[in-house]
Amino acid sequence: LYNIHIRLGDLYRYCDSRENAKHYYKRALHLDPKCGSAYNQLSLCTPLTKAYQCVYYSVRALYSTDEPVKGAETNIKLSISRFDSPLFERFRQQSNVSMANNAITISYPSNGQEWFYLVVISIHFNEFNLTLDLLLDQLLKTIDCDDKTIQFDYLLMSLDVCFDWILKGL
Repeated sequence: LYNIHIRLGDLYRYCDSRENAKHYYKRALHLDPKCGSAYNQLSLCTPLTKAYQCVYYSVRALYSTDEPVKGAETNIKLSISRFDSPLFERFRQQSNVSMANNAITISYPSNGQEWFYLVVISIHFNEFNLTLDLLLDQLLKTIDCDDKTIQFDYLLMSLDVCFDWILKGL
């Protein structure tokens, strides 16, 4: 059933119906979250305007426990070459990847979900210090404002992942 959902997603992706493709890839993930193919396919159909999400899916494809995608590392390098950002520059340097000529300029994460994606990406590149500093700054800004929506939950979840990763290294 997992593979059927992947293939249906592929058919929709080939027909340029990315939203329908994502639907089937996410259904496949629901069936088997440990298999990397669905993450890889989600990365391929995520628009480049969603930089953090795009790279996040490739990282998840690489670290899937049952079936990591062999081409995921290449997809990560290709993705980070397409984005112009101080954060991604650090990732490019570590991977010996040059920035593409037509790279898209991206800003720091604008919502809690993007912060979560960035934390996972930073763990992959073992570039945690800058991300943690920026995340803590954002968390403090969010605490000071009155609007504590889902962004606050994602920021706390991101911080929790950071602490788990730090404690794992101790």
